[in-house]
Amino acid sequence: MELTEDFLNKYMPQTMAALPQAAWEETKINGKMYMVPRNTAAIFPDVGPVINVDIAKKYGFDQDAIKTYDDFENFLLTVADNEPGVFAFYASGSNTLYSLALTEKNNLINNQASDYVFYSQLSDPTFQNAFFLYDSEMYKEYALRMARYAAAKVWPSDAITNSNTTSALFRNGQSASCAQNYYNGIVSIDSFRASGINAYLLDIFPEGYRPLRDSYIGDGMAIPAFSKIPERAAVALDFIKNDFETYMLLAGGIEGRHYVYDKETNTVGPGPETGDYEFDGWAWGIRHQDFPWPKTDDPYINAVNEKLQEIQVKDEEWPFWGFTFDYAPVSAEWAVLSALVNEYGTSFSLGQFGSATEQTYGEFVGKLREGGLDKYMEEWTRQRDAFLEK
Repeated sequence: MELTEDFLNKYMPQTMAALPQAAWEETKINGKMYMVPRNTAAIFPDVGPVINVDIAKKYGFDQDAIKTYDDFENFLLTVADNEPGVFAFYASGSNTLYSLALTEKNNLINNQASDYVFYSQLSDPTFQNAFFLYDSEMYKEYALRMARYAAAKVWPSDAITNSNTTSALFRNGQSASCAQNYYNGIVSIDSFRASGINAYLLDIFPEGYRPLRDSYIGDGMAIPAFSKIPERAAVALDFIKNDFETYMLLAGGIEGRHYVYDKETNTVGPGPETGDYEFDGWAWGIRHQDFPWPKTDDPYINAVNEKLQEIQVKDEEWPFWGFTFDYAPVSAEWAVLSALVNEYGTSFSLGQFGSATEQTYGEFVGKLREGGLDKYMEEWTRQRDAFLEK
């Protein structure tokens, strides 16, 4: 159902008051709104590596010695070369080092305007030069690096068929590392430690790294066009998104049983029955604007979260909120490009092409260009420039 400002002001006044105009701009498709953004975009999507400290210390890598991605790479290769029965990073088709070794190592920023177009904060602090990720020197370098990892047996040769998460394999002692985000990383860290794994979440962001806040449109809510009473649907959504007591009940269950709330710090910790109702396990689309963060007494994780908040790219520095790429003018080209990325991407991330990686990457880029990459980027740039001129 299309949402008009008059409808929202009448039936969702609390949500309208809670959200900045930029949040609504992000939702628009051809100038129209069809979804209600979530009430906050405070969470950072950034992740860091988690290491098994007991394994790391055997080879001189305590947690304070791994400060950069290159340090982490040295840890991976050392473990792969020396630790029997454990893979350094037990990857899978859906759990690779893409975030750590490519996007965060190069501080690549993408605001969902197009899946494959990025800016690099490290080399382009004013966000002038957008580029198609898969046709770039940094992606080629990444593919070659992953091929070296595969050859060194950082992960098993059949990783692409692995159906287990790297986190689960880390918890089972089969992987010496995994990756977790900082927002609720303490939940995973505590579960690893409860399983007997001496786990530590690291900060290896490069010098000059700056995160972009999350988007308001993630986990947005919509009212179906066939709703019989859309006005009541809007009122109900407005209430559960903005009444804190109701939100906490839906998001966390019963206080004191499923979670423990610290009002002073606005944080939540596990209750005695937390396994029956995971806090924030599903209710992302109805988060209250003052939703609580997971409680952590880990000074390292606290410090990283504070740092990420301090160095975040400010809204006034990022001019692209609300820019959504319209694929229609290049739908044929997009179909080819996305199919090629899906065909090759995971294999590059797992080093499946081995010594033929460079040659295969060249063939891949050639197919991208034959499939209309130049036309696609011309249209993307045209739409981006038109958006900025508004």
